[in-house]
Amino acid sequence: RYLVVKPCCQLCNRLRVLLSAVALGILTERAVVMDFDRDYYGKFTDLFASPLSPLRAEPPKGVPGAKRVRSLGWLHCMQGFLCDDPLQWPEAVVAIEGAPSFLHTIWLNPKLRPRFKQAFGDDPSELFADLFWSLLPPQPKLLRAAQDFLEQLPRETPTTAAPISGGGSQGGEGGQSVRGGEGGGGEGGARPFVVGMHVRNGRDFRSQKLTAAEWERL
Repeated sequence: RYLVVKPCCQLCNRLRVLLSAVALGILTERAVVMDFDRDYYGKFTDLFASPLSPLRAEPPKGVPGAKRVRSLGWLHCMQGFLCDDPLQWPEAVVAIEGAPSFLHTIWLNPKLRPRFKQAFGDDPSELFADLFWSLLPPQPKLLRAAQDFLEQLPRETPTTAAPISGGGSQGGEGGQSVRGGEGGGGEGGARPFVVGMHVRNGRDFRSQKLTAAEWERL
């Protein structure tokens, strides 16, 4: 019996649905299959030093009853799953659509609670982290690169600071610019900083644009 994960979106969403599916697979004795790289710009094996094998998109050929599939939508996993009895699903293949994070509904499901307690304990608060570091440790080269970057920050002190524009032409009407004093940092000198940007939709990496519907949603 199988759980087939059909992911979407970007890295955080793929990790959330994968780890949720792994937990559900453990409790319902189903193998989890997922094409992690589908429509994604990164490769699973480049990102993680994982004991998991590179995942397939479908169960092996010849599985009895594989054509009869129960489909679990994103919202159902987040809400309606509470009332399901996954231990009694007759289908050989259950498909999880999208990228729901549903460890909480697995824990709250009364049919699964005894098995959950036996497998993972009473407190689910650290389950995601425990599964992640057990199954998806980052590749050492990525950790080294991140560490090297952080170690370089204190030593890379810029001598000038770029102007921060408030709009319009620099110095013109409606425009403002702020420039640090000598040393580029104003009072106290320059200080290194890191800017993190969370991209809500990775489509811009592939097509350089968002659809009209996505712009409207944002």
